[in-house]
Amino acid sequence: MNTHIENDDYDDIKTVTTKTLTHVLNSLDENNGGRISHLIGWYGHVSRFHIYNCFDTESSSRIREPSRAWPYSKLKHSSTIKYHKQLAEMIREELKSRK
Repeated sequence: MNTHIENDDYDDIKTVTTKTLTHVLNSLDENNGGRISHLIGWYGHVSRFHIYNCFDTESSSRIREPSRAWPYSKLKHSSTIKYHKQLAEMIREELKSRK
């Protein structure tokens, strides 16, 4: 199942397909805190990890942007329980609004 978003044009969660949101949510539930980075972000210039805007939560917006000194700041945050809980809640609300 290839549900990877190919670009960062997704500024809003409403533009992400239901199939992709469901896949991310299922991955969150199955992994119990495992990595979901391949679904929610990409490696940009010089291997710095970025989270797609549509998967940006309250906590991830407070994390510093990747830099030469901290290229994995967002990647590290994307594996935290706090981020997973906020992302799951955000996705559940969006899926509920689509019904």
